[in-house]
Amino acid sequence: MAAAALLVLLSVTRSAAAGAFEFRSIHSSPTSLPAFAATPPSLNGAGTVAFAALMLDAAANRSVWIVFKANGLGPVPLLDLTDALGPGSASSVVINDAGVVAVHYAAGPVASIVRINVDGTFAVMASADPLGAGPYLALAAALSMNAAGQVAALVTNGDSTSSVVRFEDSGAVEIARSAATLVNLSTPTINDAGVVAFTAQLAPGGPLHVYSGSGGPLTDEGAVDPCPGPSAFSPVINSSGFVLSDCGLPPLFLARGGTTGIVLLGSEDPIFARLASSYSLNNQGRPAFVTGLAAAPAAAGLFVGNNPLGAVVRTGDVVFGLAVEDLRMGSRAINDAGQIAFLLQAGAGDGAMSHVVLATPGRLPQTIDFPPLANRTVGEPPFDVTATASSGLPLTFAALLHHHGLARRQRDVPGRSRRLADVHHRARQPDHHVRVAGGSYVRRSAVRDLRHGLLGPAGDLCRRRLVRARRERGDHRGRRLVHGDGRSGR
Repeated sequence: MAAAALLVLLSVTRSAAAGAFEFRSIHSSPTSLPAFAATPPSLNGAGTVAFAALMLDAAANRSVWIVFKANGLGPVPLLDLTDALGPGSASSVVINDAGVVAVHYAAGPVASIVRINVDGTFAVMASADPLGAGPYLALAAALSMNAAGQVAALVTNGDSTSSVVRFEDSGAVEIARSAATLVNLSTPTINDAGVVAFTAQLAPGGPLHVYSGSGGPLTDEGAVDPCPGPSAFSPVINSSGFVLSDCGLPPLFLARGGTTGIVLLGSEDPIFARLASSYSLNNQGRPAFVTGLAAAPAAAGLFVGNNPLGAVVRTGDVVFGLAVEDLRMGSRAINDAGQIAFLLQAGAGDGAMSHVVLATPGRLPQTIDFPPLANRTVGEPPFDVTATASSGLPLTFAALLHHHGLARRQRDVPGRSRRLADVHHRARQPDHHVRVAGGSYVRRSAVRDLRHGLLGPAGDLCRRRLVRARRERGDHRGRRLVHGDGRSGR
Protein backbone atom coordinates (compact mmCIF):
# COMPACT_ATOMS: atom_id res chain seq x y z
CA MET A 1 0.00 0.00 0.00
CA ALA A 2 1.26 3.52 -0.79
CA ALA A 3 2.31 5.67 2.12
CA ALA A 4 -0.66 7.39 3.72
CA ALA A 5 -1.29 10.28 6.05
CA LEU A 6 -3.67 10.15 8.98
CA LEU A 7 -5.63 13.33 9.67
CA VAL A 8 -6.85 13.43 13.26
CA LEU A 9 -9.34 16.15 14.12
CA LEU A 10 -9.34 16.88 17.82
CA SER A 11 -12.66 16.36 19.60
CA VAL A 12 -11.87 16.20 23.30
CA THR A 13 -14.37 14.26 25.38
CA ARG A 14 -13.57 16.39 28.41
CA SER A 15 -11.88 19.73 28.93
CA ALA A 16 -8.25 19.85 30.00
CA ALA A 17 -7.60 18.19 33.32
CA ALA A 18 -7.12 20.22 36.46
CA GLY A 19 -3.59 21.38 36.97
CA ALA A 20 -2.06 24.81 36.54
CA PHE A 21 -4.52 27.68 36.78
CA GLU A 22 -3.89 31.40 36.64
CA PHE A 23 -5.73 33.26 39.41
CA ARG A 24 -6.88 36.86 39.07
CA SER A 25 -8.35 38.85 41.95
CA ILE A 26 -11.22 40.95 40.64
CA HIS A 27 -12.30 42.43 43.98
CA SER A 28 -10.93 42.06 47.49
CA SER A 29 -11.44 43.20 51.07
CA PRO A 30 -9.37 42.73 54.25
CA THR A 31 -11.79 40.41 56.01
CA SER A 32 -12.69 36.75 56.43
CA LEU A 33 -14.94 35.07 53.90
CA PRO A 34 -17.97 34.83 56.24
CA ALA A 35 -17.73 38.60 56.75
CA PHE A 36 -17.03 39.35 53.07
CA ALA A 37 -19.92 41.49 51.78
CA ALA A 38 -19.93 40.14 48.23
CA THR A 39 -22.08 37.60 46.42
CA PRO A 40 -20.54 34.48 44.89
CA PRO A 41 -19.58 35.51 41.36
CA SER A 42 -21.30 34.34 38.18
CA LEU A 43 -19.43 33.67 34.93
CA ASN A 44 -20.61 33.66 31.32
CA GLY A 45 -19.17 32.06 28.21
CA ALA A 46 -17.13 35.12 27.28
CA GLY A 47 -15.34 35.09 30.63
CA THR A 48 -17.26 38.06 32.03
CA VAL A 49 -17.71 37.92 35.79
CA ALA A 50 -20.67 39.52 37.59
CA PHE A 51 -21.09 40.00 41.32
CA ALA A 52 -22.53 42.45 43.84
CA ALA A 53 -20.54 43.95 46.68
CA LEU A 54 -21.11 46.35 49.55
CA MET A 55 -18.99 49.45 48.92
CA LEU A 56 -18.30 52.60 50.90
CA ASP A 57 -19.68 55.76 49.34
CA ALA A 58 -17.30 58.20 51.03
CA ALA A 59 -19.00 61.29 49.64
CA ALA A 60 -22.36 60.29 51.10
CA ASN A 61 -20.81 58.64 54.17
CA ARG A 62 -22.78 55.45 53.66
CA SER A 63 -22.40 51.91 52.31
CA VAL A 64 -24.14 50.91 49.09
CA TRP A 65 -24.66 47.64 47.23
CA ILE A 66 -23.33 47.82 43.67
CA VAL A 67 -23.53 45.24 40.89
CA PHE A 68 -20.25 44.94 38.98
CA LYS A 69 -19.14 43.29 35.75
CA ALA A 70 -15.52 42.48 34.96
CA ASN A 71 -14.10 41.37 31.64
CA GLY A 72 -10.69 42.95 31.82
CA LEU A 73 -8.39 44.41 34.41
CA GLY A 74 -10.96 45.66 36.89
CA PRO A 75 -14.67 45.59 37.78
CA VAL A 76 -17.02 48.13 36.19
CA PRO A 77 -20.10 49.32 38.16
CA LEU A 78 -23.36 48.37 36.46
CA LEU A 79 -26.08 49.43 38.93
CA ASP A 80 -26.23 50.97 42.39
CA LEU A 81 -28.91 48.80 44.00
CA THR A 82 -29.16 50.98 47.09
CA ASP A 83 -29.95 54.08 45.05
CA ALA A 84 -32.32 52.19 42.76
CA LEU A 85 -34.26 50.12 45.32
CA GLY A 86 -33.38 51.48 48.73
CA PRO A 87 -31.12 50.19 51.52
CA GLY A 88 -30.92 46.42 51.58
CA SER A 89 -28.66 43.51 50.64
CA ALA A 90 -27.91 41.40 47.57
CA SER A 91 -27.62 37.65 47.95
CA SER A 92 -27.40 36.19 44.44
CA VAL A 93 -26.18 37.44 41.06
CA VAL A 94 -26.18 35.63 37.70
CA ILE A 95 -25.00 36.75 34.25
CA ASN A 96 -25.93 35.26 30.88
CA ASP A 97 -23.94 35.15 27.65
CA ALA A 98 -25.58 38.36 26.42
CA GLY A 99 -24.17 40.21 29.43
CA VAL A 100 -27.58 40.66 31.09
CA VAL A 101 -27.48 40.32 34.88
CA ALA A 102 -30.17 39.18 37.33
CA VAL A 103 -29.91 39.82 41.06
CA HIS A 104 -31.86 38.90 44.18
CA TYR A 105 -32.12 42.00 46.36
CA ALA A 106 -33.92 42.42 49.68
CA ALA A 107 -34.83 45.96 50.72
CA GLY A 108 -36.45 45.81 54.13
CA PRO A 109 -39.16 43.12 54.12
CA VAL A 110 -39.54 43.19 50.32
CA ALA A 111 -37.41 40.86 48.19
CA SER A 112 -37.07 41.45 44.46
CA ILE A 113 -35.68 39.78 41.36
CA VAL A 114 -34.09 42.53 39.29
CA ARG A 115 -32.92 42.09 35.70
CA ILE A 116 -30.25 44.56 34.60
CA ASN A 117 -29.57 45.23 30.93
CA VAL A 118 -26.09 45.77 29.52
CA ASP A 119 -26.64 49.55 29.52
CA GLY A 120 -27.49 49.59 33.24
CA THR A 121 -31.25 50.00 32.84
CA PHE A 122 -33.25 47.56 34.93
CA ALA A 123 -36.67 46.10 35.60
CA VAL A 124 -38.14 44.30 38.61
CA MET A 125 -39.31 40.90 37.35
CA ALA A 126 -40.88 39.74 40.62
CA SER A 127 -41.20 40.83 44.23
CA ALA A 128 -42.33 39.23 47.47
CA ASP A 129 -43.70 40.71 50.69
CA PRO A 130 -44.21 38.56 53.82
CA LEU A 131 -47.09 40.85 54.81
CA GLY A 132 -49.01 39.57 51.81
CA ALA A 133 -49.05 42.72 49.69
CA GLY A 134 -48.02 40.80 46.54
CA PRO A 135 -48.53 37.39 44.94
CA TYR A 136 -45.55 35.90 46.78
CA LEU A 137 -44.63 35.80 50.43
CA ALA A 138 -40.96 35.03 49.77
CA LEU A 139 -38.38 34.59 47.01
CA ALA A 140 -35.53 32.14 47.60
CA ALA A 141 -32.15 33.79 47.22
CA ALA A 142 -30.65 31.46 44.59
CA LEU A 143 -31.43 32.46 40.99
CA SER A 144 -30.69 31.08 37.53
CA MET A 145 -30.96 32.81 34.15
CA ASN A 146 -30.61 31.65 30.55
CA ALA A 147 -29.50 33.37 27.34
CA ALA A 148 -33.02 34.68 26.66
CA GLY A 149 -33.14 36.43 30.03
CA GLN A 150 -35.65 34.00 31.55
CA VAL A 151 -35.10 33.64 35.30
CA ALA A 152 -35.91 30.54 37.35
CA ALA A 153 -36.61 30.86 41.07
CA LEU A 154 -38.31 29.19 44.01
CA VAL A 155 -41.16 31.22 45.50
CA THR A 156 -43.50 30.94 48.46
CA ASN A 157 -47.10 31.54 47.42
CA GLY A 158 -49.77 33.37 49.36
CA ASP A 159 -51.21 30.03 50.51
CA SER A 160 -47.76 29.03 51.86
CA THR A 161 -47.16 26.44 49.14
CA SER A 162 -43.89 26.55 47.23
CA SER A 163 -43.55 26.86 43.46
CA VAL A 164 -40.73 26.59 40.97
CA VAL A 165 -41.36 29.48 38.57
CA ARG A 166 -39.86 30.71 35.32
CA PHE A 167 -40.09 34.50 35.02
CA GLU A 168 -40.03 35.98 31.52
CA ASP A 169 -41.13 39.16 29.75
CA SER A 170 -44.67 37.88 29.23
CA GLY A 171 -45.14 36.92 32.88
CA ALA A 172 -44.59 34.00 35.25
CA VAL A 173 -44.80 30.33 34.24
CA GLU A 174 -45.28 27.85 37.08
CA ILE A 175 -43.18 24.74 36.53
CA ALA A 176 -44.18 22.85 39.69
CA ARG A 177 -46.03 23.45 42.96
CA SER A 178 -45.60 21.64 46.24
CA ALA A 179 -48.33 19.21 47.26
CA ALA A 180 -48.82 16.14 49.41
CA THR A 181 -47.06 14.10 46.70
CA LEU A 182 -44.32 16.62 45.91
CA VAL A 183 -42.44 18.15 48.84
CA ASN A 184 -39.15 19.87 49.63
CA LEU A 185 -38.78 21.59 46.27
CA SER A 186 -35.26 22.91 45.76
CA THR A 187 -34.16 26.14 44.17
CA PRO A 188 -34.03 25.56 40.39
CA THR A 189 -31.73 26.25 37.46
CA ILE A 190 -32.66 26.87 33.82
CA ASN A 191 -30.94 26.12 30.51
CA ASP A 192 -31.06 28.03 27.23
CA ALA A 193 -33.98 25.92 25.98
CA GLY A 194 -36.09 27.19 28.89
CA VAL A 195 -36.06 23.82 30.67
CA VAL A 196 -36.03 24.19 34.45
CA ALA A 197 -34.53 21.55 36.77
CA PHE A 198 -35.07 21.07 40.49
CA THR A 199 -35.13 18.32 43.10
CA ALA A 200 -38.05 17.17 45.23
CA GLN A 201 -39.37 14.23 47.23
CA LEU A 202 -42.64 12.41 46.65
CA ALA A 203 -43.24 12.32 50.40
CA PRO A 204 -41.46 13.58 53.52
CA GLY A 205 -38.50 11.31 54.18
CA GLY A 206 -38.79 9.69 50.75
CA PRO A 207 -35.99 9.40 48.20
CA LEU A 208 -34.89 12.50 46.34
CA HIS A 209 -35.59 12.80 42.61
CA VAL A 210 -34.41 15.21 39.94
CA TYR A 211 -37.22 16.74 37.90
CA SER A 212 -37.33 19.02 34.88
CA GLY A 213 -40.08 20.84 33.06
CA SER A 214 -41.03 23.77 30.83
CA GLY A 215 -44.56 24.41 32.05
CA GLY A 216 -46.22 21.12 31.12
CA PRO A 217 -45.84 17.64 32.61
CA LEU A 218 -42.69 17.09 34.62
CA THR A 219 -39.93 14.72 33.58
CA ASP A 220 -38.43 12.51 36.28
CA GLU A 221 -34.75 12.62 35.35
CA GLY A 222 -33.95 10.04 38.03
CA ALA A 223 -31.45 9.81 40.88
CA VAL A 224 -28.92 7.42 42.32
CA ASP A 225 -30.14 4.82 44.80
CA PRO A 226 -30.15 5.50 47.69
CA CYS A 227 -30.64 9.27 47.55
CA PRO A 228 -32.03 10.39 50.91
CA GLY A 229 -31.92 14.17 50.39
CA PRO A 230 -32.92 16.85 50.62
CA SER A 231 -30.06 18.86 49.15
CA ALA A 232 -29.03 22.33 50.26
CA PHE A 233 -27.93 23.23 46.73
CA SER A 234 -29.56 23.82 43.36
CA PRO A 235 -29.22 21.04 40.78
CA VAL A 236 -27.59 22.46 37.65
CA ILE A 237 -28.94 21.77 34.14
CA ASN A 238 -26.79 22.43 31.06
CA SER A 239 -27.70 23.03 27.41
CA SER A 240 -27.67 19.29 26.67
CA GLY A 241 -30.25 18.59 29.37
CA PHE A 242 -27.88 16.86 31.78
CA VAL A 243 -28.52 17.71 35.43
CA LEU A 244 -25.79 17.68 38.09
CA SER A 245 -27.21 16.96 41.54
CA ASP A 246 -26.48 15.50 44.95
CA CYS A 247 -28.41 13.71 47.67
CA GLY A 248 -27.72 16.08 50.54
CA LEU A 249 -24.19 14.68 50.63
CA PRO A 250 -21.99 12.89 48.09
CA PRO A 251 -22.30 11.27 45.61
CA LEU A 252 -22.54 13.91 42.92
CA PHE A 253 -24.27 12.50 39.86
CA LEU A 254 -25.52 13.43 36.41
CA ALA A 255 -29.12 12.58 35.55
CA ARG A 256 -31.01 12.64 32.28
CA GLY A 257 -34.09 10.77 31.16
CA GLY A 258 -33.99 8.31 34.06
CA THR A 259 -30.32 7.43 33.54
CA THR A 260 -27.67 8.50 36.03
CA GLY A 261 -23.89 8.57 36.06
CA ILE A 262 -21.60 9.09 39.03
CA VAL A 263 -19.33 12.14 38.96
CA LEU A 264 -18.04 11.84 42.53
CA LEU A 265 -18.66 8.98 44.95
CA GLY A 266 -17.18 10.79 47.93
CA SER A 267 -15.17 7.76 48.99
CA GLU A 268 -12.27 8.38 46.60
CA ASP A 269 -10.45 10.48 49.20
CA PRO A 270 -11.23 12.07 52.61
CA ILE A 271 -11.25 15.52 50.96
CA PHE A 272 -14.48 14.50 49.17
CA ALA A 273 -16.40 13.65 52.35
CA ARG A 274 -18.76 16.64 52.27
CA LEU A 275 -20.08 19.22 49.85
CA ALA A 276 -18.84 22.57 51.11
CA SER A 277 -20.53 24.86 48.59
CA SER A 278 -22.71 25.00 45.50
CA TYR A 279 -21.49 23.18 42.39
CA SER A 280 -21.55 24.06 38.71
CA LEU A 281 -21.70 22.34 35.30
CA ASN A 282 -20.71 23.69 31.90
CA ASN A 283 -22.27 22.82 28.55
CA GLN A 284 -19.51 20.31 27.81
CA GLY A 285 -20.50 18.31 30.87
CA ARG A 286 -17.54 19.35 32.98
CA PRO A 287 -18.38 19.90 36.68
CA ALA A 288 -16.78 22.14 39.28
CA PHE A 289 -17.41 21.59 42.98
CA VAL A 290 -16.08 22.44 46.43
CA THR A 291 -15.70 19.58 48.92
CA GLY A 292 -14.00 19.16 52.28
CA LEU A 293 -12.91 16.84 55.04
CA ALA A 294 -15.65 15.57 57.34
CA ALA A 295 -13.47 15.83 60.46
CA ALA A 296 -11.97 19.24 59.67
CA PRO A 297 -14.61 21.60 58.31
CA ALA A 298 -12.03 24.26 57.46
CA ALA A 299 -10.18 21.97 55.03
CA ALA A 300 -11.65 22.13 51.53
CA GLY A 301 -10.75 22.17 47.86
CA LEU A 302 -12.16 23.22 44.49
CA PHE A 303 -12.15 20.36 41.99
CA VAL A 304 -13.21 19.59 38.43
CA GLY A 305 -12.97 15.81 38.82
CA ASN A 306 -12.60 13.05 41.37
CA ASN A 307 -8.79 13.02 41.44
CA PRO A 308 -7.75 14.38 44.86
CA LEU A 309 -4.39 15.43 43.39
CA GLY A 310 -6.05 17.46 40.65
CA ALA A 311 -7.48 20.32 42.69
CA VAL A 312 -7.83 23.73 41.12
CA VAL A 313 -7.00 25.09 44.57
CA ARG A 314 -7.08 23.71 48.12
CA THR A 315 -6.87 25.21 51.57
CA GLY A 316 -3.21 25.54 52.43
CA ASP A 317 -2.19 26.43 48.87
CA VAL A 318 -0.52 29.81 48.54
CA VAL A 319 -2.51 32.25 46.39
CA PHE A 320 -1.85 36.00 46.26
CA GLY A 321 1.04 35.44 48.66
CA LEU A 322 -1.04 33.91 51.48
CA ALA A 323 -2.31 30.45 52.41
CA VAL A 324 -5.87 29.71 51.30
CA GLU A 325 -8.24 29.36 54.26
CA ASP A 326 -11.74 29.10 52.74
CA LEU A 327 -13.56 28.70 49.41
CA ARG A 328 -17.10 29.29 48.15
CA MET A 329 -18.74 29.04 44.74
CA GLY A 330 -22.08 29.70 43.01
CA SER A 331 -24.03 27.50 40.59
CA ARG A 332 -23.01 29.35 37.40
CA ALA A 333 -19.29 29.31 38.00
CA ILE A 334 -17.61 27.36 35.17
CA ASN A 335 -17.79 28.15 31.47
CA ASP A 336 -16.99 26.06 28.42
CA ALA A 337 -13.43 27.41 28.32
CA GLY A 338 -12.86 25.88 31.77
CA GLN A 339 -12.64 29.23 33.56
CA ILE A 340 -14.02 29.21 37.11
CA ALA A 341 -15.24 32.14 39.23
CA PHE A 342 -15.41 31.78 43.01
CA LEU A 343 -14.78 33.40 46.39
CA LEU A 344 -11.51 32.76 48.22
CA GLN A 345 -10.07 33.75 51.59
CA ALA A 346 -6.28 33.91 51.80
CA GLY A 347 -4.63 34.47 55.15
CA ALA A 348 -6.20 34.31 58.60
CA GLY A 349 -6.94 36.56 61.54
CA ASP A 350 -5.96 40.20 61.10
CA GLY A 351 -4.13 39.26 57.88
CA ALA A 352 -7.15 37.73 56.15
CA MET A 353 -7.99 38.92 52.63
CA SER A 354 -11.11 37.76 50.79
CA HIS A 355 -11.28 37.87 47.01
CA VAL A 356 -13.60 37.48 44.05
CA VAL A 357 -11.41 35.28 41.85
CA LEU A 358 -11.35 34.22 38.21
CA ALA A 359 -9.26 31.10 37.57
CA THR A 360 -8.16 30.41 34.00
CA PRO A 361 -6.59 27.08 32.97
CA GLY A 362 -2.93 27.36 32.02
CA ARG A 363 -1.46 25.84 28.90
CA LEU A 364 0.90 23.01 29.71
CA PRO A 365 2.63 20.65 27.28
CA GLN A 366 1.19 17.15 27.22
CA THR A 367 2.22 13.95 25.52
CA ILE A 368 -0.52 12.10 23.66
CA ASP A 369 -0.09 8.36 23.16
CA PHE A 370 -1.79 7.22 19.97
CA PRO A 371 -2.83 3.56 19.78
CA PRO A 372 -1.57 1.27 17.01
CA LEU A 373 -3.78 1.29 13.93
CA ALA A 374 -4.50 -1.75 11.80
CA ASN A 375 -6.94 -2.91 9.15
CA ARG A 376 -7.55 0.63 7.92
CA THR A 377 -7.57 1.61 4.26
CA VAL A 378 -7.20 4.87 2.39
CA GLY A 379 -10.54 6.37 1.41
CA GLU A 380 -12.71 4.87 4.13
CA PRO A 381 -15.01 7.21 6.10
CA PRO A 382 -13.71 8.97 9.22
CA PHE A 383 -13.36 6.64 12.19
CA ASP A 384 -12.96 7.11 15.94
CA VAL A 385 -9.52 6.92 17.53
CA THR A 386 -9.09 7.04 21.30
CA ALA A 387 -5.91 8.19 22.99
CA THR A 388 -4.67 9.22 26.42
CA ALA A 389 -2.84 12.43 27.29
CA SER A 390 0.00 12.42 29.79
CA SER A 391 -2.33 14.00 32.35
CA GLY A 392 -4.54 10.91 32.12
CA LEU A 393 -7.17 12.81 30.15
CA PRO A 394 -9.05 10.51 27.73
CA LEU A 395 -9.38 11.91 24.21
CA THR A 396 -11.51 10.95 21.24
CA PHE A 397 -10.53 11.85 17.67
CA ALA A 398 -12.16 11.59 14.27
CA ALA A 399 -9.51 10.21 11.91
CA LEU A 400 -9.13 9.87 8.15
CA LEU A 401 -6.46 8.11 6.07
CA HIS A 402 -5.20 9.64 2.82
CA HIS A 403 -2.11 9.47 0.60
CA HIS A 404 0.67 11.94 1.35
CA GLY A 405 3.80 13.17 -0.34
CA LEU A 406 2.37 15.70 -2.78
CA ALA A 407 2.89 19.41 -2.23
CA ARG A 408 0.08 21.95 -1.81
CA ARG A 409 -2.66 19.42 -1.21
CA GLN A 410 -6.17 20.53 -0.35
CA ARG A 411 -8.29 18.27 1.84
CA ASP A 412 -11.91 18.34 2.95
CA VAL A 413 -12.74 16.14 5.92
CA PRO A 414 -16.32 14.79 5.62
CA GLY A 415 -18.61 15.75 8.47
CA ARG A 416 -16.25 18.38 9.86
CA SER A 417 -16.43 22.15 9.59
CA ARG A 418 -12.67 22.68 9.49
CA ARG A 419 -10.79 22.66 6.20
CA LEU A 420 -7.16 21.63 5.90
CA ALA A 421 -5.73 23.51 2.94
CA ASP A 422 -2.38 24.20 1.26
CA VAL A 423 -0.38 21.62 3.15
CA HIS A 424 3.26 21.91 2.06
CA HIS A 425 4.54 18.47 2.97
CA ARG A 426 8.29 17.93 2.69
CA ALA A 427 9.20 14.59 4.21
CA ARG A 428 12.50 14.18 6.09
CA GLN A 429 13.15 17.91 6.11
CA PRO A 430 13.29 20.09 9.25
CA ASP A 431 10.45 22.50 8.44
CA HIS A 432 6.75 22.19 7.79
CA HIS A 433 4.59 25.02 6.49
CA VAL A 434 0.95 24.41 7.38
CA ARG A 435 -2.06 26.58 6.63
CA VAL A 436 -5.28 25.68 8.43
CA ALA A 437 -8.42 27.70 7.79
CA GLY A 438 -10.25 28.68 10.97
CA GLY A 439 -7.13 28.72 13.08
CA SER A 440 -5.80 25.32 14.10
CA TYR A 441 -2.61 23.54 14.93
CA VAL A 442 -1.63 20.59 12.81
CA ARG A 443 0.63 18.03 14.34
CA ARG A 444 2.30 15.37 12.20
CA SER A 445 4.33 12.61 13.78
CA ALA A 446 5.35 9.64 11.68
CA VAL A 447 4.44 6.18 12.90
CA ARG A 448 5.60 3.58 10.40
CA ASP A 449 3.87 4.57 7.17
CA LEU A 450 1.16 6.67 8.84
CA ARG A 451 1.16 10.30 9.90
CA HIS A 452 -1.00 11.84 12.62
CA GLY A 453 -2.41 15.34 12.21
CA LEU A 454 -3.69 16.90 15.44
CA LEU A 455 -5.86 20.01 15.20
CA GLY A 456 -6.10 22.46 18.10
CA PRO A 457 -6.27 26.24 18.70
CA ALA A 458 -3.66 28.32 16.91
CA GLY A 459 -3.12 30.92 14.22
CA ASP A 460 -4.00 30.53 10.55
CA LEU A 461 -0.46 30.21 9.24
CA CYS A 462 1.75 28.17 11.55
CA ARG A 463 5.43 27.40 11.06
CA ARG A 464 6.63 24.46 13.13
CA ARG A 465 10.06 22.98 13.55
CA LEU A 466 10.56 19.25 13.90
CA VAL A 467 13.50 18.48 16.18
CA ARG A 468 14.88 15.03 15.80
CA ALA A 469 15.09 13.33 19.22
CA ARG A 470 16.02 9.91 18.02
CA ARG A 471 15.73 7.63 15.01
CA GLU A 472 14.40 4.10 15.44
CA ARG A 473 14.82 1.57 12.67
CA GLY A 474 14.99 4.32 10.09
CA ASP A 475 11.54 5.78 10.79
CA HIS A 476 10.64 9.17 12.26
CA ARG A 477 9.32 8.13 15.64
CA GLY A 478 10.66 10.23 18.47
CA ARG A 479 10.53 13.54 16.69
CA ARG A 480 9.36 16.34 18.93
CA LEU A 481 7.09 19.10 17.73
CA VAL A 482 8.01 22.53 19.10
CA HIS A 483 5.14 25.01 18.83
CA GLY A 484 5.63 28.70 18.23
CA ASP A 485 4.09 29.59 21.60
CA GLY A 486 6.46 27.39 23.57
CA ARG A 487 4.18 24.39 23.95
CA SER A 488 5.36 21.04 22.74
CA GLY A 489 4.12 17.55 22.18
CA ARG A 490 5.46 14.23 21.03
